[in-house]
Amino acid sequence: MFVCSFISCGTNQDFQSHFPQEIKKTFVQKNTFFIEFDQPLSANLQLISVHYNKQHAALQSASQLSFTGILKATAASTDLILDADPAKEYGNKAPAIHQPQFKLEPNQAVLEYKLNHKTYFYKTQNVVIQQ
Repeated sequence: MFVCSFISCGTNQDFQSHFPQEIKKTFVQKNTFFIEFDQPLSANLQLISVHYNKQHAALQSASQLSFTGILKATAASTDLILDADPAKEYGNKAPAIHQPQFKLEPNQAVLEYKLNHKTYFYKTQNVVIQQ
């Protein structure tokens, strides 16, 4: 029982109740995540990454008011050798099963950011999916 409790504590993240700056809009278009602000980010605030729909992306500045990130699946698939002769399949490695870092609803995303060189997480709501 103690071991299970200890393991689950390591996966929990403390979310901030508010983001240090007002977010104008967050949306996803195909495999790209967009976040827009009303004002440029303050000098002590740095966006690191976003987690959305079992994917993650490093955020990069597109302009003073907007950031983008190309969403990638968290687990990379590997090629398997399939053959009628089991000896030829010997080198296959068992797939590594990765659990998503966060449990999110379809309209939620987690922003990872640094404020004064300390890392924080903020769960944003109302992510819009655009075609």
